[in-house]
Amino acid sequence: MKIIYRLILCLSFSIVFASCEDNRPDSEVVEGLRGLYPGGAKYGRYEPKVISREEQIVPELIEASKDEDSQMRESVARCLGLIGTEDAVARLIEMADDDEVEDTVWIALGYSGSPKAIPKLKEELADHLDSRSRGRILISLAECGETAHLDDLLAVMKTSKLQGHVYHANQAFEKMAGRRFGKDTAKIEAWIKSRKAAKSP
Repeated sequence: MKIIYRLILCLSFSIVFASCEDNRPDSEVVEGLRGLYPGGAKYGRYEPKVISREEQIVPELIEASKDEDSQMRESVARCLGLIGTEDAVARLIEMADDDEVEDTVWIALGYSGSPKAIPKLKEELADHLDSRSRGRILISLAECGETAHLDDLLAVMKTSKLQGHVYHANQAFEKMAGRRFGKDTAKIEAWIKSRKAAKSP
């Protein structure tokens, strides 16, 4: 009886799961992003519906990235970054020239972790002098594997009043080092020095 009960239970869960499956066309799923504040709670609950479709939904996202609504373009950029395919990254690099959404595009390029984003991010770093923009770009560069600006990124951690920047900079350092730093800038500085020493002839 227990075996039969378990089989019935499993079958019931399968039916429920199937009924909850999103069978909408990709265009409708992307349109569902409209009106959701990027990074907000409702957006966070909806975002997986988009990125779970991975590469197949990228063409619809690219089309939506040209929308007149800047908030829609921001939402699309985040999804493109999380999917991170070659086409998605290429479109994000183009979107970096959009002044209305550039901050979100930098974040999205960091999400992608693609080395192909590094040249564009370096160009953006050279073009922006304010500490807020530079901090975000430096984080994204590190997330994409760029190591030429580690001292600058450490300076962000030491001086930034933006807790989000401190948190994400620390995350980037921990990912590169393969260890936890717990936002301890002295430990990070020691790691950077040991890394430089190891690379010296």
